[in-house]
Amino acid sequence: MRQLVAGLSTHFDRFDVLGWALVLIVFLVSAGITHGHLLHAFLGSLGIVVLMLMVSYSIGLILGILENHEKLGELSGYITNGPELLCVLVGLANAQWKFGVSVPLGSNFANPVLFLISALLAASFWGLFNPFKLKPWLLLLGTMGLAGWFYLNPPVWLWVVVATGSTVVFYLLKPHDTTPIPEDETPV
Repeated sequence: MRQLVAGLSTHFDRFDVLGWALVLIVFLVSAGITHGHLLHAFLGSLGIVVLMLMVSYSIGLILGILENHEKLGELSGYITNGPELLCVLVGLANAQWKFGVSVPLGSNFANPVLFLISALLAASFWGLFNPFKLKPWLLLLGTMGLAGWFYLNPPVWLWVVVATGSTVVFYLLKPHDTTPIPEDETPV
């Protein structure tokens, strides 16, 4: 138990604390604006902060174990989708489909925006998004477009077919790593 607490204390930094404070502020301000129950908002935000801490620690632990895996980025993407799946299941179990799909669709809209910002900050925007390369733009704009389209059109079977078909196409278009693995490193 002592090792777990020691690992948790060194695992987060000031940005984590800032994120926790922002969660608390958003919940309390939202409760104040909508005349909600402040104690329930505080307890809910506290629960989310604890969940964020545990998810962050778990993801760090899993990524530490898979450190030399050849598809670490793809695996970490699947791992971080766990909380989104939980939101979908809770929303659907309570017959709140719009709540259930808002988290994954919101992240599908926000992640490309964050990716573009990080590419600009890393000064690698031109290398990643050369206007003569169609595939990166198609993937980013397609992902954002499908996520936004859900809110503009009612969820009908056509939306499901188009989203599923686009997902398959995007998966087939993703680049595959062709770098050979050195013989001294064996994948997990």
